[in-house]
Amino acid sequence: MVQKFKNFYHLLNAWYWAWRCGWPGKKLYVIGVTGTDGKTTTCTLIYEILKAAGLKADYITTVNSEGLHTTNPDPSLLQPLLKKMVEKGMTHCVLEVTSHGLDQNRVMGIDFQIGVLTNITHEHLDYHGTMEKYIEAKSKLFKYVKYAVLPNFQFEILNLKSNPNVKIFKYRKSKIKNVSMALVGDYNLYNLAAATEVARILGIEKWVKLVARSFSGVPGRREEVPNKKGFRVFVDFAHTPNALENVLTQLRKETKNRLICVFGCTGERDKEKRP
Repeated sequence: MVQKFKNFYHLLNAWYWAWRCGWPGKKLYVIGVTGTDGKTTTCTLIYEILKAAGLKADYITTVNSEGLHTTNPDPSLLQPLLKKMVEKGMTHCVLEVTSHGLDQNRVMGIDFQIGVLTNITHEHLDYHGTMEKYIEAKSKLFKYVKYAVLPNFQFEILNLKSNPNVKIFKYRKSKIKNVSMALVGDYNLYNLAAATEVARILGIEKWVKLVARSFSGVPGRREEVPNKKGFRVFVDFAHTPNALENVLTQLRKETKNRLICVFGCTGERDKEKRP
């Protein structure tokens, strides 16, 4: 009940800032990307493909917008950012969307044209309580979109009955072989496949291979630290069971001897994912 009251406040706050900024989220072609893992990489790939195709695009993710405390920022920050995009003549925006942001109405006033799901695994149950509630929050992104891009292996996990006119595009692991080192690993090939489906919807898929070859990666995502010590060092943002398993499985394939993992386990959040 308390959270519902807070969410009503968030709704009013979102409405106010969207109105104050002139409803910029309705003046852009907005592509929303949600999921437990892979959102930032997928958003960045889509943005790079849009840019390669010559479209005037911008994006908001965990790492590319300075000063943001959360992935899906408060409307008081988000709406002014969208307004600046409109003022700069941008036509497309790629937006990383979280379950918290969806549940708390932070993206109210934004007309999403395409909704993308990377995956849904164990995360944020300290907030949502159950996986069912977590999935329900993620589903809100797809309530009004024209196109839904969903992983084939989790196609039926979302409830899309509230949007019977949505056009669904399912994707499997990308078969593009010549990819940059930043996209090594099956999990990244799924991210690339999701971005490819978005490009196909927009009719710019011919630019996907170019971006896949030249993609420089995202800071903190399989980011290699150059050194002359005789061993390789990677920094990765993996902080969910699924993400940690995927990155370690891939690095095990690339490691001849010992693979040493140093990770944190912060308190006051989802304790169930620690084991």
